[in-house]
Amino acid sequence: MPTLTRLVSLLLFGFMAYVASIYYLALYEVPPNNNHGGMFISLIAAVVGWRFVGARATGSTVRNFTIVVQGVIATYLVSFILFAFYEILTQGYVGRYQTLEEALQGVFGIASEHAIRMSDLEFLTVLLTMAFVITLLVTGVFRFAEARRFDR
Repeated sequence: MPTLTRLVSLLLFGFMAYVASIYYLALYEVPPNNNHGGMFISLIAAVVGWRFVGARATGSTVRNFTIVVQGVIATYLVSFILFAFYEILTQGYVGRYQTLEEALQGVFGIASEHAIRMSDLEFLTVLLTMAFVITLLVTGVFRFAEARRFDR
């Protein structure tokens, strides 16, 4: 069911993922020329914000923080896997992977490269700070919406 909390979660997660993708590009030695991946991650994050975070939000700030952190982790795990599958499909046409086994090893290799690149302390600090801000905003919107609903 559409709620104000879900809408706010969708918007905040999408925005957070786009900003994080800009920081992520700076982690490359030679950054890509475009940020199409950032837009893709923003869409994934928006879906996670709507379906996972917004649906489970409560009035508890601590519980919401754990939900938001789980949402961030889910966003990036799904993104890693989808990017890795995209990469092996494009690399498979070039002939880099000859068998399915090599391609699956490639998926995990590519996903782990992204995870290792993201383990930068400054990047993780930015993610954690954004998760905390999102938690405060989602909790505030939830409390506002619930107070308004009970006033009726």
